[in-house]
Amino acid sequence: MDAPPVNRGVGPADLSVVSDLLADGVRRAPGRDWSVRAGALDWSVEMTLEHVVTSLGKYALYLGSRATRYIPLRLGRMAGEVTQEDWLAALEACARAFRTAAEAAPAGARAFHARGLADVEGYTALACAHILEHGHDIARGLGFDFDPPEDICGSVTRRLYPRWALAIEGEAPWPAFLHVAGRIVLPGHPPAAADEPAFVAPLAEWDG
Repeated sequence: MDAPPVNRGVGPADLSVVSDLLADGVRRAPGRDWSVRAGALDWSVEMTLEHVVTSLGKYALYLGSRATRYIPLRLGRMAGEVTQEDWLAALEACARAFRTAAEAAPAGARAFHARGLADVEGYTALACAHILEHGHDIARGLGFDFDPPEDICGSVTRRLYPRWALAIEGEAPWPAFLHVAGRIVLPGHPPAAADEPAFVAPLAEWDG
């Protein structure tokens, strides 16, 4: 059995960094026509950002409540017009809510996710990964540079995809993450499977 690669850890502060980076990039984007496609996705930029916001909100709910089963909550649209700035403020608010829930969670806390009971670090890494992969999509759609810190990219990959992290060790962290997330293919490596499961349980439980 291979040991998981050494990981510096993924913390709530990392989520703040990547969510702020995405919000700032979108605000500076030229034109900001959110009806364009988000990279290779079938979704528009607006749909993709809405997906990120609602996902972070639900992640915060699961982690804050430490629910151990699925919560059948459907988040619908608000009545009236929702502006672009409303969505960016919502991104920042949901990221803050998740960070608050993560920092308040006691040691050993677990919460439901479709991929298993996640610990706090697993859920935090999952939230960061969601912003990273869809931040890449949104940046391609709007035409701005989205270049997250390498240490965060590397830590998220090692935390969620330890098998892949071993396979692509030595590659630059941001392209390596995008490869595992299915956004690019690194030369010399097989494409990542579309259904590659993220490992959200404590890394000590990973069996290789």
